[in-house]
Amino acid sequence: MTLSKQIFYLVIIVGTFCRCVSIMNVSNFQTEVLQPSLYSFSDKYRDVAIINQSVFLDCDSTYNKTYYNDVGTPYPANYDSIHSNTCVEALFESVVASQYFDTLKVLPSNCKVSQIYTDNRLDKEELGYIREFSNADLLVVLNNFHSFSNNYYNKDSGFLQASHVVISQWSLYSLVDTFYMESRVVKDTISWDTYGVTYKAAKKKLPTAEYMVKESAQIIGEQFAHKLAPHWIVVDRLLYKSGNIEFKQADIYAKAFQWEQAKMIWEKYIDNENQYLSAKSMFNMAVASEMLGDVEKALEWVIKSYQSMKDNPDHAKVCFDYIDILNRRKFETQLLDVQIKLSEPDSDL
Repeated sequence: MTLSKQIFYLVIIVGTFCRCVSIMNVSNFQTEVLQPSLYSFSDKYRDVAIINQSVFLDCDSTYNKTYYNDVGTPYPANYDSIHSNTCVEALFESVVASQYFDTLKVLPSNCKVSQIYTDNRLDKEELGYIREFSNADLLVVLNNFHSFSNNYYNKDSGFLQASHVVISQWSLYSLVDTFYMESRVVKDTISWDTYGVTYKAAKKKLPTAEYMVKESAQIIGEQFAHKLAPHWIVVDRLLYKSGNIEFKQADIYAKAFQWEQAKMIWEKYIDNENQYLSAKSMFNMAVASEMLGDVEKALEWVIKSYQSMKDNPDHAKVCFDYIDILNRRKFETQLLDVQIKLSEPDSDL
């Protein structure tokens, strides 16, 4: 091959590469979105009571231990029982922060005779007593909270991982109609990593067993709270950038969450003869529409952006990923509308 041909093909390859990646000048930002809860409660469930049944449980033969080489060493104390209270406190704080229910209260452990704290479901008489005692409409019971750690040590690398497994069971009761609603298991695994020349040396660098139980109890309590009430989560979103001066100003507006001002700039470039600039503008219009609460319009814009540059695989992937996100947000928004209306007095739903 002659030198001139080599240079010609090199120009084609470099030019093609630049063409493929030129549109991928992007920035990421984080924002919060409201997530629906697992349960949708009617407006008759406005006042919630919580009981921690797990605080009375003795150490289980399997749980409340640290395992290494299939040998379990009991925790120094019944941390599962102790920090079941941490779990309930985390639930309480998270649900209160949601401002979804009117009132929320943790009932004292001795609010009823001991048979309330058995594996059996509460009967109508017990539920009636709790209703009278608490003035609540909905009862949340932490039936049990168990945990254990599995330690894995690699002698060659000195790497130690502690996998802390947490299993909790919760029950819901209607105090208005005095009946059992359902039970749900919530479990998770939280890991800590460290290194040491020996297992013993590495283990000293791990958090204490009590710290692991407490941290995991906090996480589990928050997770179940998110099943009870709508909650905010942090999500990542993507925006296209450009060397264009006005695009840079729009990026500044976007970072300040001034989406209307940013939209005014991007709208100017929707029909631009520069195909890349046009596709970027339409995609950014989709993001701005979502941030302003119009998911349907966001879907329209991202589809237009894809259609204008569908031969670019990188851009196509960005668009498809965002379409998936928006379709989920569309469903979540519809469910949130139902949950919010259900919580309102005299709701027709």
